[in-house]
Amino acid sequence: MITVTVNGKPRELEGPLSVTAFLEALDINVRQVAVALNGEVVPRSDWPRVTVNEG
Repeated sequence: MITVTVNGKPRELEGPLSVTAFLEALDINVRQVAVALNGEVVPRSDWPRVTVNEG
């Protein structure tokens, strides 16, 4: 298990996931969300390649 912080709140995950898989796991409509990791906006086209990891 790993812990990630989403909107200031901790969330437990089985392991690292792509941004796309993470949003799908949370049942978030990907058309209505922006993503930033460590303060940097992640372009939607990069979501399948960018990993959500512990932190």
